[in-house]
Amino acid sequence: MGCSNSKNQPSDDDVMNTFDKHEEATTNAMIRHGRQTMERRETARMLSADGFKIRPRPHKRKPDQHPKFKPGPKGVPTLNYWVQINEGKMHTTIQGELFGCLVVDGDAIDTGERIETGPIVKGDIQEFSEVVTNSGSRYWLGEKEEEDDDDDNDEPQKKVRVPAPDKSTPRFVTPKHEDDQDDIKIKEKNLIEEEKAKKRAEAHLINERLKEKAEADLAKVKELALKKHDHKAPPLTTEEKKKKVTAQAASQALLSKQLLALEKIKQKSATRHALEAEKDAAVSAERERRERAFQAKWKSKQKAANDLQLKNARLAKDKLDSDRKHRRESISGGKSPTGEGWVDVEGNPSPRV
Repeated sequence: MGCSNSKNQPSDDDVMNTFDKHEEATTNAMIRHGRQTMERRETARMLSADGFKIRPRPHKRKPDQHPKFKPGPKGVPTLNYWVQINEGKMHTTIQGELFGCLVVDGDAIDTGERIETGPIVKGDIQEFSEVVTNSGSRYWLGEKEEEDDDDDNDEPQKKVRVPAPDKSTPRFVTPKHEDDQDDIKIKEKNLIEEEKAKKRAEAHLINERLKEKAEADLAKVKELALKKHDHKAPPLTTEEKKKKVTAQAASQALLSKQLLALEKIKQKSATRHALEAEKDAAVSAERERRERAFQAKWKSKQKAANDLQLKNARLAKDKLDSDRKHRRESISGGKSPTGEGWVDVEGNPSPRV
């Protein structure tokens, strides 16, 4: 006599497996993103130190225009430098550069990748606004990609308003920040605690009903005994006295059985509560063990990634030093035999000093 919808509720193992999968996908995406970011920064720093010019982002932004930024809702991925693609009145998509971590069907999409959304069915397609696709996915539109100067005009851009979407199941967007992961853990823990509280309340209600029934039966037996005692009847014969004694003994035996059954129910309830407490303690210990294992695994992966980045940076620096040394040796050995000046590596004479 447990909860009527217990079959529809996920078990603790299913919840933990789902949480581990999402957590592992998010961790892998964060590691890849961190590795790529550090490699890009280290390469740019070394190239700048060696005299090379770093080209700016190839987006159509005016020189005197500063990048705009406005954060979107928590947990919603952002599309920067986006463009609107119209393929009909009811089929408008957005193509832009992802900022954040997006997990779709187990595949993680990192920051910086350019993606195209599904048809937009809800929201204003303009900067710093939220839109919803036909599959239920939500995106925050950041800075829009600038168009060519030839196509500029003085007419203001019209806002495109699309109809409300059909109800569908939205895709799961894995949050990137640790605060969002903590919120997911808290929500899952609250769901488990609510389910346990419901089961305890049902067991307590069943015990109360059984207790009330036993007390009602006992009251009926006492009432019948009083009625028989108060009823004035002719003197009983020996046979009737025997029957009365037998009935009283049977009634007393029935009452004893009911009290014994009630005591057994109380003992079973106490035992069940103790088992549930042990199970809860085991689940908590297992969850803490998994958390410690995950933290150790994550730190190991982070250390390996950092070591790999440092190694690659050293190799790149050694290669740049070697190329620069070779270039200097080539330049120093390229003096003109006439003594009129120096020539560079490509054979072009330099001005006379």
